[in-house]
This record gives sequence, C-alpha cells and structure tokens, in this order.
Amino acid sequence: MTYRLGTRGSDLALTQSRWVADRLREVGLDIEIIPITTKGDRTRKPLALLGGVGVFAAALREAIIAGTCDFAVHSLKDLPTASAPGLTIAAIPKREDASDVLILAPHLSELPPRAMVGTGSPRRAAQLRRSYPDVRIADLRGNVPTRIARADRGDLDAVVLAASGLTRLGWPDDPDGILTALLAIRKVQPLPLLPAAAQGALAVETRTALLETDREFAAAMRAIACPDSTAAVTAERAVLAALQAGCAAPVGALATRDAHTLELRAGVFGLDGNDARLASARVAFPVTPDQARQLGVQVADELIAAGAGDIANLHAKLSGGRTDAIPAHAPTATGSLAGRLIFVPRSGDDAIVAAIRAAGGAVVATPLTRSQSLPVPTGELAAKLSGGDIDLVALTSARTIDHLPAALRHEIAANQLPVACVGPATAAAASAAGFHVTVTGTSDATALAAAIGSGSGRVWLPCSALAKPTLATQLRARGWHVNRTEVYTMTPVDQLDSDIVSAFHRGQFDALVITSGSVSRALVELVGHAGPGTALVTIGEPSARAVRAGGGIVAAIAPQPTPTGIVSALMEVLS
Repeated sequence: MTYRLGTRGSDLALTQSRWVADRLREVGLDIEIIPITTKGDRTRKPLALLGGVGVFAAALREAIIAGTCDFAVHSLKDLPTASAPGLTIAAIPKREDASDVLILAPHLSELPPRAMVGTGSPRRAAQLRRSYPDVRIADLRGNVPTRIARADRGDLDAVVLAASGLTRLGWPDDPDGILTALLAIRKVQPLPLLPAAAQGALAVETRTALLETDREFAAAMRAIACPDSTAAVTAERAVLAALQAGCAAPVGALATRDAHTLELRAGVFGLDGNDARLASARVAFPVTPDQARQLGVQVADELIAAGAGDIANLHAKLSGGRTDAIPAHAPTATGSLAGRLIFVPRSGDDAIVAAIRAAGGAVVATPLTRSQSLPVPTGELAAKLSGGDIDLVALTSARTIDHLPAALRHEIAANQLPVACVGPATAAAASAAGFHVTVTGTSDATALAAAIGSGSGRVWLPCSALAKPTLATQLRARGWHVNRTEVYTMTPVDQLDSDIVSAFHRGQFDALVITSGSVSRALVELVGHAGPGTALVTIGEPSARAVRAGGGIVAAIAPQPTPTGIVSALMEVLS
C-alpha cells in the first residue's frame, strides 16, 4: 500500500516531509508526497494577525480528514495544542536544536544601537526588546533564504530564525547549498531566548482510524518516534494549553533532561520588553505522557500565580478580566465589525469613530497627540494673500486650517484664492471655512502634487512642523515657487488612562487605527508596541512608512484616506 504524505510547498516543509518519508521508507513503507496549499502561504499578512503560525496546519489537517492525503508532517511548534477530532499525532521523531539564532547583515559583527531586527514572532520580539531595549522590530515573512537575504545594508540589521530550520535545509554541511552562500558572509550567533514550545520538533499527524486499523502503518510510526523528544515537547505544549495561549503568544518553554530528571523552564513576556514572568519545575525521568503534561500544568499554574496574565493576553487569566473598564462606545448589534474592539486616536465624535460604530465595531476613542500653534508672521502673510503675491494655497490636513490665524483664514476666503487639498476630508474642512477648493487629491503629498500639475506661480504651503518636505520638493520640481510656513506642531499627550494602556499590552484591541506619523510615534512613546494579534491599520502610505520606521507591522492601508476607506481596511484585516 502507498501512503500519501501531504505537505506545504515551501523548501523547509518539503525538506522536513522528505526526511520523514525517507525514515518511513527505511522501515518498509511506500510513500507518495502530495503538495497542499495553505492560507498562510497565500497571504502576506503578519502571522500574528492570522491567529499565529497554526494557520499553516489548518489546510493540512483538512486534507487528512478529507482523504486527500493520509498523514502530514508539521513543525510541532506550529500545531495548535487542541487536538482535532478524528486526528492523532502518531509520532514525534528525534528533535533538532531548539534554539533561536541571530543572523547579522554582512557589514555587521554585532547589533548596532537602535538595530532593526526582522521577526514575525511576538515571543522573539518581546525577548529581543528585553535584551536590547532600543531594538526596533520589523515583520518578516517568506522562506528561509528570503528572510536571510533581508539582513543586508539598507534593509534589516539582522533577522532571527530557528536553528533547526537552517540545519534541516543543509547548513553548514552542504557546501554548495544556497544557505551556505548566504551565511558565508553573515555572522550567525545563538540567542539566549526561551524557544517556542516544541521548537525544533516534527509531528506526524494522521487519521485516528488509520492508526488504529493499519498495523503496518502504526508499527512504522512507533519505529520513527523518539521517547525523549516526545516527553519534552509534551511538557512544553502543556504549558501553552494550560495558559490557553496560542502559538502567537509571547510564551517560551523548553524541557531538557539529564540522566535522572526532566526539567521544564517557561516564561511569559511583556511585548514591550519591560516585564517577564518565569517558572520552572522538574520530575524524575523516565516520565509517562500524563506526568509530562502534569509538569507543564504545574509550571503554567506558577506563571499565572506570578501574574503572567497581567503582562500578556492569556485567556486563563482574562476570562474574568476588566474589558468593561475600557471606555469603549457600545457596538451596534450587527455589522461586519461586530464583536471587534478598535482603538481610534481621535475624539469620540470623530467621523472615523462614527463609521466604525456604524459597521458594528466597539471603539475606544482617545487622542494620542495634541496640536500646538506656532508663531507666524501674520501681517506679512496677510499682505501677500491680499496683494496677489500668492497664486495657490496648498493644504495637507484639516488641522492646518484650525491653526491658521483668523486674519489669514479671512484673506484666503475673501480673496477666493485657489486652494488645493490633499484629500476629501481636508477639502470638506476647507469648504466649510469658506475657501475656494479647486484641486482635491486622493491620498498623500505625491498624489496632490500630481493633481496640481506643472506651473510657474507662487504656492503658499502652511503645514505642521513635522511634515515631510515631499510636497514642496515635488511642486518645485514642477516649476512652482513654494513658500512653506510651519503653523503648528504635534506632541504626545502626557499620559493615557491606565486601563487603556493595560489593554494595549494585553492585546485586547483587535485593531489600532494610525492616522498620521505623529500618532505612530506617540503610540510607541506612550505604550510601546501593540499586543499579539492586534492589527495596525493606517490611513495612508505616509502613516504606514512611519509605523514601519518605528519597528511596527502594518496590516493594511486604507484604500482612500477617509472614514469609509479605514472601515474597508479594517474589514479586510478582521473579517
């Protein structure tokens, strides 16, 4: 009989599956490898927003149940702790190295200050921030060679990968392999991080009925299983199960054995790197599966008792949590965003808040920044506006209008000067102020410059002190003479409500809306980085660039810089 082994198509998944297939062939089974495409392979969204790397296992499990294949090989750290009805883990072969490694860019021998490090794992990110407080984290997807290649000058200073993945792909034993070429010019160093539960281990999963009725298949599974590795990963995964923490949670666990005992160490880490809860326990070896699971439960209980639920989103702690203490507007009964909690850095009567509520979402609306007017030469500017010295006024935000001195607003309206606005919201505010709007852009400064086009006249550009020079530069390149005046600046608020800060750190928000670069910077300054499974949705590409520059992960960009566009982006990510 030929047994069909389902596998993802990535190099690492194929390598792991072929390794298991070879072990099974050695004990007499005939194996055929069947490719399976998973949701995780089809999307570029951050893994934490897909529910963690368990997304890769779902399609393989469905294929086994449907009979498309007879069994599959998983990276066991990617497999949810809850068993799937009708399926059984039939074998855990000998585990590879469980550690994480740091791969530096070719021009570096150590991490520089404020290093940009790539990882898609909240667990790794949290521990990196604990060891390197000024580190910036960038999302990382793709196969292993693609990830390594991003550690290069002008991109990332380093990336973090599992040592087992490198080993299984042939490094350092294959002198002609692609990894050898990539890593020959990059320093690889071990990281003192607690690995993910079961990192470095493989699991062979099959239909329970096949395992119970096919003696040849069951015997082959027993032949390739490793009792020591099975005991260790059973204890580690019991920690996750007892904490009710998914594989995207900032939780690490590692069980090791000596001649007489099995020791389990585990930790829960705050995503901002400022806090951690650690626990350990040991049991005499050899151990039964039940004893290994009990060891994991014991360590998880110690973590919860030590306050692990206060620093991470652990359902074992949050079932009686304080979600009701967060000042959210009540969601509507139905809608595409029903049941979702979304943070908006605006006041409660803002149009974005109203649009999200109309789509069914619950909203926490609190400004992260405040604006402050700057002194401007009002008399001189008023004379230019009234005297024909300005041919066009360019506005890059509605807030700019609020900070224009009344005398300047009067001159713009009274003289019906042509006004170009970056987007529909700014155009609406300008029209409400009595301005003569002649050009409305679609998104950002680049699009506004294109909409204005070429000219030789004089443009007045009132703006924020934090605004990039993009619009002025591009208008000058089109022949315009630009006078830029900084009329206001943005600073973070002094502090946020403690319940809101706690919700950030515990990952209770499904999404955060980022409306400007200053909001992105204030978010990091006030609360650090968002929790696992929290989507960062930006109002436009400039805001997205600010998020990435600060080490954040952008889940989606609004197709238009409007409330409707933001709701559309939220639906894309959360539906």
